[in-house]
Amino acid sequence: MANQIDLLRRQIGEQLHAYTAPKFTYLKCNRDRVDAGTRQRCADAIDRAFIADNLLPGVAAPTETIIPGSEFTSSVLATIAVQREGAPLLLRCLSGERERIAVVVADDWRRAGIEVDILATPATELYQAVDAGDYDVALAHFDRGLKSEPNFMLEPFAPGQFADNMNWYSSGDAAAADFAAIVERARAAVDRAERDDLYQQAERLILSENIVIPLFHERAFWLISDRVEGLPQAIQPMLWGEAELSDDTVRIEG
Repeated sequence: MANQIDLLRRQIGEQLHAYTAPKFTYLKCNRDRVDAGTRQRCADAIDRAFIADNLLPGVAAPTETIIPGSEFTSSVLATIAVQREGAPLLLRCLSGERERIAVVVADDWRRAGIEVDILATPATELYQAVDAGDYDVALAHFDRGLKSEPNFMLEPFAPGQFADNMNWYSSGDAAAADFAAIVERARAAVDRAERDDLYQQAERLILSENIVIPLFHERAFWLISDRVEGLPQAIQPMLWGEAELSDDTVRIEG
């Protein structure tokens, strides 16, 4: 994708517009197969900025949080850099461009003393394997589309949602139950400040467990004709308001 964006920029210039978008790339850890110490070491070893700058320039911003703009300080566990017992970690990913990200992540892990094997497959096979729990770590991403509210980035990891397949809730881990309860309270909160605070509590909880290891927030790109006037610079076209049409131009009203 990054190479395509660079090519489009050269070919069409200012008609290519970039927007902040609810797109998130992360590593999903299988709670049943990867212990807490290994998860911590995996999270700490990744050079997110290097990957973003070299594989996704202008497309992705490195992040250590799920909710854009939130803050999280990792409480580093006292782990010893020793070889993980048993087989190397199995890192699953999509074949193609995402595989390049997995390769760099795996290199970072190997430098930290974590052995890893990469298995790149088409989307259907990857999703089936993750749903069945046949993975140690999976490179994943999602786009929340019209749900641009930052707190909605956390919702996919709640019980019963599409990204809850980390075997966390079935583990009996008290933190998983606490996370689910806090998200439920956040959904019911009417006051915006209270809701934000609850979502941030839930985020700190899931990040402290390293069940989800954030990598990037990505941008969305649109080709927009120079006939379109009054572009909202911070809002994607699918969220624009009314438009006034004339023979030569389209005027966005709000």
